[in-house]
Amino acid sequence: MIGKKFLLFLLMLFLLGGCLKKTAEDDKDKLSSNINECLVTYISGKASVIDESDKIISELTVGQNLNEKDILKTENESTVELQIGENSMIRVKDNSKIKILSLFNDQKTSNTKLDLEFGKVFAKPEKLNSGSIFEIQTKTITAGVRGTEFLVYLSENDKVIIAVNKGSVFVKKNIKLEEINNLSMINSGLADKIKNSVSTEIVLAQNEKVEIDNKIIEDYEKEIDNKITDIINNLEKNSESKEKLNEITAELDKVTIAQLNKESNKILTKEKITEKEWKDKLDNKEFDKMIIKQKDTKEKEENITDKVIKKDDIAMKDETNKEQKESKTDPAKIEKTTADEKRETINIIEKLPNSLGVAFSEKSTSVTTNGKYIFIANDDDNTIYCVNPADGSIVWKYMNEKLTKIQSSAVGYKGTVIIASYSNIFVLNSQGKLILEKSITNGPSFWADPILFGNLALIPTARTIYSYNGAVIDQLDESVFPSANSQLYISANDPDNIYIVDSLSKSVKVFDFTKKELFWTGDGLNDIAFSHAVRSGQFLVAADVSSSVYRFNFLNKETKPEILNINTGVISDIVSIGSLIYFVGKDGWLYRVNVNIFKSGEKLVKLDDRPDQDKYLIKKLIRKGSELYYSSDNGSLFVYDAKTGKYEFVKPQKEQNAPLISSPVIINDNIYAYDLNSNLYIKKQIFK
Repeated sequence: MIGKKFLLFLLMLFLLGGCLKKTAEDDKDKLSSNINECLVTYISGKASVIDESDKIISELTVGQNLNEKDILKTENESTVELQIGENSMIRVKDNSKIKILSLFNDQKTSNTKLDLEFGKVFAKPEKLNSGSIFEIQTKTITAGVRGTEFLVYLSENDKVIIAVNKGSVFVKKNIKLEEINNLSMINSGLADKIKNSVSTEIVLAQNEKVEIDNKIIEDYEKEIDNKITDIINNLEKNSESKEKLNEITAELDKVTIAQLNKESNKILTKEKITEKEWKDKLDNKEFDKMIIKQKDTKEKEENITDKVIKKDDIAMKDETNKEQKESKTDPAKIEKTTADEKRETINIIEKLPNSLGVAFSEKSTSVTTNGKYIFIANDDDNTIYCVNPADGSIVWKYMNEKLTKIQSSAVGYKGTVIIASYSNIFVLNSQGKLILEKSITNGPSFWADPILFGNLALIPTARTIYSYNGAVIDQLDESVFPSANSQLYISANDPDNIYIVDSLSKSVKVFDFTKKELFWTGDGLNDIAFSHAVRSGQFLVAADVSSSVYRFNFLNKETKPEILNINTGVISDIVSIGSLIYFVGKDGWLYRVNVNIFKSGEKLVKLDDRPDQDKYLIKKLIRKGSELYYSSDNGSLFVYDAKTGKYEFVKPQKEQNAPLISSPVIINDNIYAYDLNSNLYIKKQIFK
């Protein structure tokens, strides 16, 4: 049963609400075709799909479709070809690692973005429509095209080479300025001019290249950030004199911006490519090997492999035989076992030296991260804490008499921190100082958290959604997003759409944020819902607080769901890994459901000794590759490998700690978790 406080709040929301406006848009076959196909058409040697920690998820096979966020890695003497959409080809050479950032396609425009961490990629994209994008980026350089043939190569000595075989390519620097958002709060016009100055691009024509050391870009970033810091200090020092500020700004516009433009233009310089260089170093003959596969659109997916494998089939067999022979004779390819590898290791969680000295709660303390610091939103003392994960010490803390009824997590966004209460939205800078405040009504409740969506932060409330772009906080226009009557839970995993659960109305919605229109609404939930929806293939999946999981075939515009009874409610958020979803039931057990089959829920392992539905509003599973992490109230960090099905409860080596609260956080591949006594723990592996 729902607790008394819980029921009272629901009743208040219900009485305050008006009639729910249901919107069903005209028939559009949009979402079913908004993801380009990325098909593996050729493999020579060995390649894998890996997770963020380089663990192999699956071996790559011809005919396999890759998805957004997939990471591909090729081994020594291996090559992979990918066909994106109908007419774009990518040839990934050996010892390369590339991530698919975007495969968006709405039949008018397409958006393909790839990230090359290391290695060499040959690209032959189709001619693009106006507004379309085809980009390959490294950590310091982005190359974009409009129908051409080009090479992106990250060499062993950390140099990036962009070379054009046909057509033209624009090349721009990827400059990440940590202080630019702080400057935007003081003088947005000046900040925009600086961003434009440092981000100038050049265009390479046929047989032209740019070659640059990554360190040059990184040093340039630091230099610009230092200049921005000096500018901020100068502006703040003279903030009380409008005349002096105008004088400083005019000088910056005249001298500093011109200087930045001049320095920026020196970073990227074009060079001619000789025939010898193409042949000996850049190997432009690779482009001739890339052949588009013309597929019958009526073919069934399971027959694709037979169609695409014909290319170089004999050559692939010869190469495989060659590798098998070499592996038997080459000592370098024989696996070696070191002394350390023979020693058994165990996982522990180790307490860091500094405690906050604050009593936390399982029901009113949230733990999040921006990837650098840990943020704690604690409703018990109405305080936001910023913590250094290196030692658990406080970097800053923020208190405000208006910061009451905290029921939403703190979220990092572009160097700022956003926190919303029932009556206000606060934006803090990187030092924990208030830089923006907006009064609202019916603010977020039941720990409905903001999300990052494109260049925006979106804040769901019990009536509507607010957006923050780094400068202003705006409410979504009620003419395109009608006011709701209860708390909204939002999520997103494609470039245009957000998925919305309207808790008391028992409905799920898809809102096209680009076109600012409600695309689809599904209803038919048997009970209220207090967790966000997740997309799994063509389905949206949601759950209610009493007993059921719901599968909506929203791509077919079906408004009524298929219902799976699991005999427990779901309040903690759902995590999707491929066709499987995982969640913590309000009975404290970890569950798994195959969305494609959708016949039963598997009860895997009990996570909490003292289940309580109110604390599951805050406690969440955290995913890192194929692994799931959870803060258990038995004082352990729960680790589950979805790939193998193995799990363990990781505890401190010597001492017994208090229950872990909220959710673990991931920073630089390290896992951190807090206990009720505000002690911070880090997961470590030690020799037994």
